[in-house]
Amino acid sequence: MKRLVSDEQIVGSIARYIGEHGYSPSVRDVSEAIGISLAPTKRRLDMLREMGVITFKDGMARTIRVVQR
Repeated sequence: MKRLVSDEQIVGSIARYIGEHGYSPSVRDVSEAIGISLAPTKRRLDMLREMGVITFKDGMARTIRVVQR
């Protein structure tokens, strides 16, 4: 059975990781936290960035940040 992951779960996992570790998660860290593979995780992160919910720099490790609203 396919598991659906909400945008809020993804953003929450990013915020929790930063809170616990003091630095941004990698795409792999996010993928493991939400339980889906890397490619779909990357697509969701790209979508969240386009929506202005998160920011990150392409090609640079551990730059994912939650945009404060």
